[in-house]
Amino acid sequence: MGELLELAPEVHPWVTRRWVVRGDPGSGKTTLLRHLAARLAEESPPRWVPVFQSLPVLLRKREFLLDRIERQMGRADHRGMAAVLEREGQEGRLLLLLDGLDEVEDREDAETLLRQLSERWPRTPLVVTTRPIGYRRFDAAFRELELQPFDRERRCCSSNVRRLVSWHGT
Repeated sequence: MGELLELAPEVHPWVTRRWVVRGDPGSGKTTLLRHLAARLAEESPPRWVPVFQSLPVLLRKREFLLDRIERQMGRADHRGMAAVLEREGQEGRLLLLLDGLDEVEDREDAETLLRQLSERWPRTPLVVTTRPIGYRRFDAAFRELELQPFDRERRCCSSNVRRLVSWHGT
């Protein structure tokens, strides 16, 4: 996934920085996003500011993504975090990792939110996960990736979290 995020739209016109990662239940979609967020948060200097959120929770709570993050941090020394993240989003340095499109109660609300985030921060990469069953393409800008299962040897090794994805679409 990291390699895909590094692709520049100026060099590869098909790159939109909008990704849907599809995978069967238990295939590691959430683990992939969490691992990516943790790995990127440790980079120095940082390329992106990763933000991992559950899409169903975000929609249920009905609050703006950055306000939710600031509230979750909850300490006085993190006030103003929303403004900092907004600036990072405008500069294309925010990386939105939204998990669970297939688990939302209102699919139209989810699609609207994803479009709004894309419009608000056009240079910011956005990755959303879903199960393939019941998935329907909702926006041509989102490139679809299929999470590939580990082969037998790699399945037994919990330390090996690297996943292979294949790209679908044009």
